[in-house]
Amino acid sequence: MQSTIPALVPYGGPWLVAGFMLVFFFFMFYLSKWWSGGFDQTKSRYLVADRELGLWQTGMSVGASYIWAPAMFISATRAYEQGFVGFSWYMIGNIIALLLYALLVNRVITRFPGGFTLSDFMGVQHSERVRGIFWLSLIGLTIGAFATQLLAGGLFIKFLTGMDYFWATVLLTAVPFLYCVFFGFKASVITDMTKMAVMAVVAIVGAWWIAGNVGVDTVITGMNGISGQFVSFFDDKGIMVATTFGIAALIGLTSGTAGDQALWQRAFAVKDPTTRRNGFLLGTLFYCSVPFAMAVIGFAAAGAGFKIAGGNQYINVAFIADQLPIWAVMAFGIMILMGITSILDSKMSALSCIAGHDIAKKIHKDPTDKQAINIGKWSMVILCLLAIGIANIPGVKLVHLFLSYGAIRASTALPTLIVMWRGKPLHEPGVFWGCLISMFVGVPLLIYGTLNTIPWATVSGMAFAFFFSGLLAYFWTKSIEKSTGKELSIKTYGELAKA
Repeated sequence: MQSTIPALVPYGGPWLVAGFMLVFFFFMFYLSKWWSGGFDQTKSRYLVADRELGLWQTGMSVGASYIWAPAMFISATRAYEQGFVGFSWYMIGNIIALLLYALLVNRVITRFPGGFTLSDFMGVQHSERVRGIFWLSLIGLTIGAFATQLLAGGLFIKFLTGMDYFWATVLLTAVPFLYCVFFGFKASVITDMTKMAVMAVVAIVGAWWIAGNVGVDTVITGMNGISGQFVSFFDDKGIMVATTFGIAALIGLTSGTAGDQALWQRAFAVKDPTTRRNGFLLGTLFYCSVPFAMAVIGFAAAGAGFKIAGGNQYINVAFIADQLPIWAVMAFGIMILMGITSILDSKMSALSCIAGHDIAKKIHKDPTDKQAINIGKWSMVILCLLAIGIANIPGVKLVHLFLSYGAIRASTALPTLIVMWRGKPLHEPGVFWGCLISMFVGVPLLIYGTLNTIPWATVSGMAFAFFFSGLLAYFWTKSIEKSTGKELSIKTYGELAKA
């Protein structure tokens, strides 16, 4: 039984984290200042990096901005508890989501040059009320995802160093905020590239080292979970995993890219369609390096019969502390902090893009660059305060936030994917009513099932949120197109100006 005493307390604990975050801040701040061109920002530079992202900038930024806390913790925990069965449900959804996005995104963006946000695109193609539904989904996802990273990161820092949880969440928020608020989206991209390089190296080397310590046979044994009972997707244990976590996670994750403004922001920031597609494919490879490495550590811990008091959500941290020298534990801690701050700065930039473009046009008829940037900055402040508050709600759990914002995102995902696949809009009432009903029926049902551990409600809620909106919009559209003999087409800003 591994001790629950934080591993880095004897080495300074909270002060060690504070010192690292101070050095981290200065490095990232001046790196951001150099790459973004300083404090003098335009709207295009602040929100979409002047649409100048290249292949490696896109790929590494996409990979880093998609490595959420679940990729680092849930992947290891599922591998440890439920073996390859639980881990596969988690990974398949992520891989499908990124590959679908890479293959379909150009069908939208090449027809909508000069765009900034998914909500603006859907609003222009359909209506202002559809724009509002997408605001609700995108902003809800951004707040929920931000709070999830703070919850995971704060608990991780407390576990490893003994730092007070509240101050850990404040520290995690303050550092990326200070470089993002000054330098915008370019700060998120350049720091993501640095973080992705660190995360990939540390994760792969750490997993290789752990596997070498315990032996490959031990890792293979652990692929059936700590109990050794998870040997198939189709036996009783496999079906239990599917109904309590797998199906809901698969649907939520598959819808992930279509409803994530952070990824749309990166897509709009690339001019060349080939670079955009290849950048997202490269980002998929970068992303996979971390959860697969974490799963190896989870399998190794299970195969070795390793156990920890107080729950398994940090089994990877505990097993690394048991198997490797203290400097390796510190390196792993840095990797986790890199991953969490990457998501935090990408979500700040994503919300600032919605606020600085969409909302600024509602507040000012023709906003100046300065007005748009200031509104974007204030949205970051509000996001940080809300997320800190949510992350500090007593009793809130990582899986609750993960599945809840997944259902919110899923309610608008299928109509978005269908528009990407068709390369043209859907019938407006079908999109609006489909998304609205999905959101206000599917999400509460999923939350009810999750909080009360009712598998059918959890799965039904997520499935309803994902499928109802898209199916209603698609078949309503086909009915209208058949009766009128006319198909809808993508509208551009130029066409709107002429109208």
